[in-house]
Amino acid sequence: MLPLFVIGSLVSLALPLTAIIEGIVVLIYARARNYTRFTLLTLVTAINLLTQPALWFIVSRQSNGISLGVLVIIECFIWLVEAVLIYGLQRHKLSFAASLKLSALLNIVSFAIGLLLPV
Repeated sequence: MLPLFVIGSLVSLALPLTAIIEGIVVLIYARARNYTRFTLLTLVTAINLLTQPALWFIVSRQSNGISLGVLVIIECFIWLVEAVLIYGLQRHKLSFAASLKLSALLNIVSFAIGLLLPV
């Protein structure tokens, strides 16, 4: 069922919008800190291909909709998962603290913009 959900997410606007928003943020972040932009952009995009469908899978399982509080809790969990993945794949360049900050920045920006969009 999850593979079908991943394919469905590719058709949805949420995944491309998240990738674009977080891609812009990560490019600015990488440029400001002199990191390899392409590597970090590719990594963040790949991580979004895992976490975004998982988020929508969880959200879609809620028959009565999802409260903002529950959504924030899920987003916090995704923030931690993404930080661990970024750190695990970039630990030679980013500390765990830097990975947490980058993941928080990406998720806060995309979440805030997502709240403003009718997606």
